[in-house]
Amino acid sequence: MAKKYYVVWEGRETGIFTDWEDVPSWEDLGYPMAECRADGSFVLTKPESTGGLVDLRSASEQLLYEIGDPSAYLLPDVTCDWRHVELSQVGADRVEVRGAIGRPPPTALKACAQMVDGYKATALLFIGGRDAERKARRLGFDFVRRAERLLDRDGFGTLRDVDIEILGAESTYGPQSRVAFLLNDLGRWLGRDLGQNLIGPHRPAATADANNDRHNEQGD
Repeated sequence: MAKKYYVVWEGRETGIFTDWEDVPSWEDLGYPMAECRADGSFVLTKPESTGGLVDLRSASEQLLYEIGDPSAYLLPDVTCDWRHVELSQVGADRVEVRGAIGRPPPTALKACAQMVDGYKATALLFIGGRDAERKARRLGFDFVRRAERLLDRDGFGTLRDVDIEILGAESTYGPQSRVAFLLNDLGRWLGRDLGQNLIGPHRPAATADANNDRHNEQGD
């Protein structure tokens, strides 16, 4: 039962499918269904005439997604061993899944608890124009300083964590960012192109200057 639930539970996550371009339609995705059998096997499918894709690729990726140890996938009522699971394409948008083994449930459970521990604020601003990245970075830091000043004025203390990301500038990539190199290459290319357009596509600068001097002498 756990295997069926897991595959069906996140079965509409088309965006994480490696071969997403092969999915015929996302606009009318059909919810996955499991035709269950007494021996624990089932056929994964979806309603007819709906979008989406049920095949060996999408089913196997979903089966392996976020499971950790495939020999011991832990649930409150069972420990699943998925090492011997076999998938077979048995029709259009129909994949048969069999071979899972169920063992006794774990003796301990992991619980998720929530508590009120402050507030989170997010702001998204569009910054354009020349030197947009540097302008956005300065605005971000000044925005934070202003927020901290106002919070301190009203007795709320300072901000615990701050994250400023310049979208499009690969600011979170650190030394792996390619933007600076791309901008340098673009600047050199524009410089060469601009120089050629000003001088002319077939005449070097020295020739253009010499011709201009000759014309000036004839005019005198």
